[in-house]
Amino acid sequence: MLGTISDFFQTHPIFTTAELVVGLRSTEKHYKSVSDPESLKALLSYHVAKGHLVRIRRGLYWTVPPGMKADDCPIDPFQVASRMAPDAVLGYHTALAFHGNAYSVWNYFDYLTHNSNIPILRLRGAMYRAVSQPATLRRAKLESWGVETVDRLGVDVKVTSIERTFVDAIDRLDLCGGFEEVWPCLEMIQYLKLQPVIDYTLLLENSTLAAKVGFFLEQHKKQFEIKNEMLQQLSKHRPRLPHKVLNGSKEGKLISKWNLIIPANVINREWEEFTWQ
Repeated sequence: MLGTISDFFQTHPIFTTAELVVGLRSTEKHYKSVSDPESLKALLSYHVAKGHLVRIRRGLYWTVPPGMKADDCPIDPFQVASRMAPDAVLGYHTALAFHGNAYSVWNYFDYLTHNSNIPILRLRGAMYRAVSQPATLRRAKLESWGVETVDRLGVDVKVTSIERTFVDAIDRLDLCGGFEEVWPCLEMIQYLKLQPVIDYTLLLENSTLAAKVGFFLEQHKKQFEIKNEMLQQLSKHRPRLPHKVLNGSKEGKLISKWNLIIPANVINREWEEFTWQ
Protein backbone atom coordinates (compact mmCIF):
# COMPACT_ATOMS: atom_id res chain seq x y z
CA MET A 1 0.00 0.00 0.00
CA LEU A 2 1.27 3.47 -0.84
CA GLY A 3 1.99 5.66 2.15
CA THR A 4 2.87 8.93 0.43
CA ILE A 5 3.03 10.40 -3.02
CA SER A 6 6.81 9.96 -2.79
CA ASP A 7 6.23 6.21 -2.61
CA PHE A 8 4.35 6.46 -5.89
CA PHE A 9 7.18 8.42 -7.51
CA GLN A 10 9.73 5.80 -6.43
CA THR A 11 7.83 3.01 -8.18
CA HIS A 12 6.80 4.99 -11.28
CA PRO A 13 9.71 6.46 -13.28
CA ILE A 14 7.15 7.67 -15.80
CA PHE A 15 3.42 8.08 -15.25
CA THR A 16 0.24 9.71 -16.47
CA THR A 17 -2.07 11.73 -14.27
CA ALA A 18 -4.65 8.95 -14.61
CA GLU A 19 -2.12 6.43 -13.26
CA LEU A 20 -1.36 8.75 -10.35
CA VAL A 21 -5.03 9.00 -9.40
CA VAL A 22 -5.47 5.22 -9.57
CA GLY A 23 -2.25 4.64 -7.63
CA LEU A 24 -3.33 6.86 -4.75
CA ARG A 25 -6.80 5.44 -4.39
CA SER A 26 -5.47 3.03 -1.78
CA THR A 27 -4.75 5.98 0.50
CA GLU A 28 -7.88 7.97 1.18
CA LYS A 29 -5.96 11.01 2.46
CA HIS A 30 -3.94 11.37 -0.71
CA TYR A 31 -6.75 10.36 -3.03
CA LYS A 32 -8.77 13.33 -1.83
CA SER A 33 -5.90 15.61 -2.82
CA VAL A 34 -5.92 14.36 -6.43
CA SER A 35 -9.61 13.65 -7.00
CA ASP A 36 -10.28 17.33 -7.77
CA PRO A 37 -8.74 18.43 -11.13
CA GLU A 38 -7.55 21.78 -9.79
CA SER A 39 -5.98 20.19 -6.71
CA LEU A 40 -4.26 17.61 -8.91
CA LYS A 41 -2.91 20.33 -11.18
CA ALA A 42 -1.59 22.29 -8.21
CA LEU A 43 0.02 19.20 -6.70
CA LEU A 44 1.86 18.30 -9.89
CA SER A 45 2.92 21.90 -10.50
CA TYR A 46 4.40 21.98 -6.98
CA HIS A 47 6.50 18.86 -7.59
CA VAL A 48 7.66 20.13 -10.98
CA ALA A 49 8.72 23.42 -9.37
CA LYS A 50 10.56 21.51 -6.65
CA GLY A 51 12.47 19.51 -9.26
CA HIS A 52 10.86 16.20 -8.33
CA LEU A 53 9.22 15.79 -11.74
CA VAL A 54 9.80 16.69 -15.39
CA ARG A 55 6.66 17.54 -17.31
CA ILE A 56 6.96 15.71 -20.62
CA ARG A 57 3.67 17.00 -21.95
CA ARG A 58 0.16 17.52 -20.65
CA GLY A 59 -0.75 14.59 -18.42
CA LEU A 60 2.63 12.83 -18.67
CA TYR A 61 5.50 13.15 -16.17
CA TRP A 62 8.99 11.80 -15.62
CA THR A 63 10.18 11.19 -12.05
CA VAL A 64 13.54 12.71 -11.15
CA PRO A 65 15.63 10.21 -9.15
CA PRO A 66 16.65 11.37 -5.64
CA GLY A 67 19.88 13.33 -5.66
CA MET A 68 19.59 14.38 -9.31
CA LYS A 69 18.58 17.68 -10.88
CA ALA A 70 15.64 17.77 -13.25
CA ASP A 71 17.68 19.29 -16.08
CA ASP A 72 20.37 16.63 -15.79
CA CYS A 73 18.42 13.43 -15.16
CA PRO A 74 18.38 10.98 -18.11
CA ILE A 75 15.01 10.32 -19.72
CA ASP A 76 14.53 6.97 -21.46
CA PRO A 77 13.04 7.64 -24.92
CA PHE A 78 11.54 4.16 -25.26
CA GLN A 79 9.56 4.63 -22.06
CA VAL A 80 8.41 8.07 -23.19
CA ALA A 81 7.28 6.79 -26.60
CA SER A 82 5.40 3.96 -24.91
CA ARG A 83 3.33 6.45 -22.88
CA MET A 84 2.60 8.98 -25.62
CA ALA A 85 -0.88 7.49 -26.12
CA PRO A 86 -2.99 5.01 -24.15
CA ASP A 87 -2.61 2.47 -26.96
CA ALA A 88 0.99 3.33 -27.88
CA VAL A 89 3.11 0.50 -29.30
CA LEU A 90 6.76 0.96 -30.24
CA GLY A 91 7.10 0.23 -33.93
CA TYR A 92 9.19 0.49 -37.09
CA HIS A 93 12.77 1.75 -36.61
CA THR A 94 12.09 2.35 -32.91
CA ALA A 95 11.16 -1.31 -32.50
CA LEU A 96 14.30 -2.33 -34.40
CA ALA A 97 16.37 -0.25 -31.97
CA PHE A 98 14.47 -1.63 -28.97
CA HIS A 99 15.28 -5.18 -30.10
CA GLY A 100 18.93 -4.22 -30.60
CA ASN A 101 18.88 -4.31 -34.40
CA ALA A 102 19.33 -0.65 -35.38
CA TYR A 103 22.11 0.05 -37.86
CA SER A 104 22.14 3.80 -37.18
CA VAL A 105 21.28 5.93 -34.15
CA TRP A 106 18.10 7.92 -34.72
CA ASN A 107 16.49 10.77 -32.83
CA TYR A 108 13.00 9.82 -34.10
CA PHE A 109 10.94 7.51 -31.90
CA ASP A 110 7.83 6.12 -33.58
CA TYR A 111 4.84 4.69 -31.77
CA LEU A 112 1.77 3.09 -33.29
CA THR A 113 -1.60 4.48 -32.20
CA HIS A 114 -5.13 4.89 -33.52
CA ASN A 115 -4.69 8.67 -33.22
CA SER A 116 -1.91 9.49 -35.65
CA ASN A 117 -2.79 13.21 -35.48
CA ILE A 118 -0.91 13.66 -32.21
CA PRO A 119 1.66 16.42 -32.89
CA ILE A 120 5.33 15.49 -32.87
CA LEU A 121 6.84 15.99 -29.42
CA ARG A 122 10.37 17.38 -29.26
CA LEU A 123 12.15 16.70 -26.00
CA ARG A 124 15.89 16.87 -25.31
CA GLY A 125 16.89 16.25 -28.91
CA ALA A 126 14.45 13.39 -29.45
CA MET A 127 11.30 13.54 -31.54
CA TYR A 128 8.30 11.35 -30.80
CA ARG A 129 6.11 10.61 -33.81
CA ALA A 130 2.65 9.01 -33.91
CA VAL A 131 2.10 6.53 -36.76
CA SER A 132 -1.12 4.82 -37.77
CA GLN A 133 -1.51 1.09 -37.49
CA PRO A 134 -1.63 -0.59 -40.94
CA ALA A 135 -5.06 -0.10 -42.49
CA THR A 136 -5.59 -3.83 -42.98
CA LEU A 137 -5.10 -4.46 -39.27
CA ARG A 138 -7.44 -1.61 -38.36
CA ARG A 139 -10.20 -2.96 -40.58
CA ALA A 140 -9.81 -6.45 -39.11
CA LYS A 141 -9.39 -5.11 -35.55
CA LEU A 142 -6.08 -6.96 -35.32
CA GLU A 143 -3.87 -4.06 -34.20
CA SER A 144 -2.49 -6.21 -31.39
CA TRP A 145 -1.15 -8.86 -33.80
CA GLY A 146 2.50 -9.47 -32.93
CA VAL A 147 2.53 -6.97 -30.06
CA GLU A 148 4.54 -7.94 -26.99
CA THR A 149 4.73 -6.46 -23.50
CA VAL A 150 8.35 -6.20 -22.40
CA ASP A 151 9.94 -4.85 -19.23
CA ARG A 152 12.05 -1.79 -19.91
CA LEU A 153 13.95 -0.66 -16.81
CA GLY A 154 11.00 -1.47 -14.58
CA VAL A 155 8.30 -0.19 -16.94
CA ASP A 156 6.05 -2.39 -19.08
CA VAL A 157 6.42 -1.33 -22.70
CA LYS A 158 4.39 -2.56 -25.67
CA VAL A 159 6.48 -3.22 -28.78
CA THR A 160 6.01 -5.09 -32.04
CA SER A 161 7.69 -8.50 -32.06
CA ILE A 162 10.87 -8.94 -34.05
CA GLU A 163 8.88 -10.89 -36.69
CA ARG A 164 6.26 -8.17 -37.11
CA THR A 165 8.94 -5.48 -36.96
CA PHE A 166 10.85 -7.26 -39.75
CA VAL A 167 7.82 -7.07 -42.05
CA ASP A 168 6.75 -3.56 -40.99
CA ALA A 169 10.23 -2.20 -41.74
CA ILE A 170 10.18 -3.65 -45.25
CA ASP A 171 6.62 -2.39 -45.71
CA ARG A 172 7.41 1.20 -44.65
CA LEU A 173 10.91 1.82 -45.88
CA ASP A 174 10.06 5.53 -45.78
CA LEU A 175 9.70 5.42 -41.99
CA CYS A 176 12.83 3.38 -41.45
CA GLY A 177 15.49 5.10 -43.53
CA GLY A 178 15.13 3.31 -46.86
CA PHE A 179 16.95 0.25 -48.13
CA GLU A 180 20.31 1.59 -46.97
CA GLU A 181 19.16 1.47 -43.34
CA VAL A 182 16.61 -1.34 -43.36
CA TRP A 183 18.72 -4.01 -45.10
CA PRO A 184 21.64 -3.75 -42.60
CA CYS A 185 19.17 -3.60 -39.69
CA LEU A 186 17.45 -6.80 -40.75
CA GLU A 187 20.76 -8.52 -41.41
CA MET A 188 21.62 -7.94 -37.74
CA ILE A 189 18.74 -10.14 -36.58
CA GLN A 190 20.11 -13.30 -35.03
CA TYR A 191 16.97 -15.43 -35.04
CA LEU A 192 13.65 -15.13 -36.84
CA LYS A 193 10.53 -17.27 -36.62
CA LEU A 194 9.73 -17.59 -40.30
CA GLN A 195 6.12 -18.75 -40.28
CA PRO A 196 4.88 -15.71 -38.33
CA VAL A 197 6.80 -13.53 -40.82
CA ILE A 198 4.95 -15.13 -43.72
CA ASP A 199 1.59 -15.15 -41.91
CA TYR A 200 1.84 -11.46 -41.05
CA THR A 201 3.02 -10.53 -44.53
CA LEU A 202 0.02 -12.22 -46.11
CA LEU A 203 -2.30 -10.74 -43.48
CA LEU A 204 -1.44 -7.25 -44.74
CA GLU A 205 -2.77 -8.16 -48.22
CA ASN A 206 -0.14 -6.22 -50.16
CA SER A 207 1.35 -7.96 -53.19
CA THR A 208 4.34 -5.62 -53.38
CA LEU A 209 5.11 -6.24 -49.73
CA ALA A 210 4.90 -10.00 -50.23
CA ALA A 211 7.41 -9.69 -53.06
CA LYS A 212 9.76 -7.44 -51.07
CA VAL A 213 9.76 -9.81 -48.11
CA GLY A 214 10.31 -12.75 -50.44
CA PHE A 215 13.15 -10.95 -52.21
CA PHE A 216 14.91 -10.20 -48.94
CA LEU A 217 14.49 -13.73 -47.60
CA GLU A 218 15.75 -15.22 -50.84
CA GLN A 219 18.83 -13.01 -50.61
CA HIS A 220 19.43 -14.35 -47.10
CA LYS A 221 18.43 -18.00 -47.46
CA LYS A 222 21.50 -19.27 -45.66
CA GLN A 223 21.36 -16.76 -42.78
CA PHE A 224 17.73 -17.51 -41.93
CA GLU A 225 17.61 -21.11 -43.20
CA ILE A 226 14.85 -20.37 -45.69
CA LYS A 227 13.13 -23.30 -47.35
CA ASN A 228 11.90 -23.05 -50.93
CA GLU A 229 8.35 -23.81 -49.81
CA MET A 230 8.35 -20.64 -47.72
CA LEU A 231 9.43 -18.54 -50.68
CA GLN A 232 6.74 -20.17 -52.79
CA GLN A 233 4.07 -19.09 -50.28
CA LEU A 234 5.12 -15.49 -50.86
CA SER A 235 5.75 -15.84 -54.59
CA LYS A 236 2.10 -16.77 -55.14
CA HIS A 237 1.13 -13.31 -53.93
CA ARG A 238 3.66 -11.21 -55.89
CA PRO A 239 2.41 -8.40 -58.18
CA ARG A 240 1.07 -9.53 -61.56
CA LEU A 241 3.02 -6.82 -63.36
CA PRO A 242 6.51 -5.43 -62.68
CA HIS A 243 6.39 -2.90 -59.87
CA LYS A 244 8.94 -0.34 -58.71
CA VAL A 245 9.70 -0.66 -55.02
CA LEU A 246 10.62 3.04 -54.84
CA ASN A 247 8.60 5.62 -56.72
CA GLY A 248 10.73 7.99 -58.74
CA SER A 249 13.79 5.78 -58.84
CA LYS A 250 15.36 5.98 -62.31
CA GLU A 251 17.71 3.04 -62.50
CA GLY A 252 16.68 -0.43 -61.52
CA LYS A 253 16.81 -4.09 -62.33
CA LEU A 254 13.78 -6.28 -62.87
CA ILE A 255 13.77 -9.30 -60.57
CA SER A 256 11.35 -11.37 -62.63
CA LYS A 257 10.71 -13.99 -59.95
CA TRP A 258 9.21 -11.28 -57.73
CA ASN A 259 8.08 -8.82 -60.42
CA LEU A 260 10.02 -6.10 -58.63
CA ILE A 261 12.17 -3.38 -60.09
CA ILE A 262 14.93 -2.96 -57.51
CA PRO A 263 17.12 0.18 -57.51
CA ALA A 264 20.70 -0.38 -58.67
CA ASN A 265 22.15 0.85 -55.39
CA VAL A 266 20.30 -1.95 -53.59
CA ILE A 267 21.42 -4.63 -56.01
CA ASN A 268 25.01 -3.37 -55.68
CA ARG A 269 24.72 -2.77 -51.92
CA GLU A 270 26.35 0.61 -52.40
CA TRP A 271 26.01 1.52 -48.72
CA GLU A 272 28.84 -0.93 -48.02
CA GLU A 273 31.21 1.19 -50.11
CA PHE A 274 31.31 4.02 -47.59
CA THR A 275 34.41 4.02 -45.44
CA TRP A 276 35.54 6.33 -42.66
CA GLN A 277 38.73 8.19 -43.38
